[in-house]
Amino acid sequence: MPLKGQKTGPHCDERFALMQQQPRGKRLTKEQRRMCLTSPAYSASLRQRVSDPARWDAFIQGKSWFEGSGCRSCGSTRRHVRAGECFDCRMNRRPILGGRQRQRIAHPTTQSFEGMMDRFERGRREQRGEFEEFTIGCWTARQYPTGRLAVSCPVAVVQGPGTNGEALRPLPASPYLGAAPFGTQPPTLPFQCEDLNAVPPELVHGLAARNPDFMELLRWASWV
Repeated sequence: MPLKGQKTGPHCDERFALMQQQPRGKRLTKEQRRMCLTSPAYSASLRQRVSDPARWDAFIQGKSWFEGSGCRSCGSTRRHVRAGECFDCRMNRRPILGGRQRQRIAHPTTQSFEGMMDRFERGRREQRGEFEEFTIGCWTARQYPTGRLAVSCPVAVVQGPGTNGEALRPLPASPYLGAAPFGTQPPTLPFQCEDLNAVPPELVHGLAARNPDFMELLRWASWV
């Protein structure tokens, strides 16, 4: 699909049938550049399909990137000539090329081989059903080898001041809390979560301030 604002000619131009390479602006390759340098007609047809002049100039000059619009992910303005995507994001995703033999050198590791194998082993242990369970009051927690903490309580206190009498902000709406009957604001609601790491901090702090048993559960899990 051509980009907005591009000028396009016929889909299949018979003039370039023998070249076995129709001018397409979506992917600018080295073979297309060689044809542009040897065939003015091919260059003119391909130029109409490239909407960004900076990209076209960089393509003809043999550059790998050009200055374009800012990236939403990293903010860089460097764009890859071949496909127009963010150049910096692309380089961060691919191996580093370097050395006299152009050998592929991987990015610096973030963990050791032993650490990686330990992570895999803890994942296998969790799949086998291993966990540690802790119950205090109406609160129940299961801590798995991967560090995932599943917590449930049928009557978690969600309204009122804290255990020390301090005024607290209302808890934010959350899918981890059970739905209250229409038109009511009960002081307790069911709480169910398969991974406490996914719960917003405001909700965790609000529950801990109103539920002493939940605070003890966090101490057992080494969260506080």
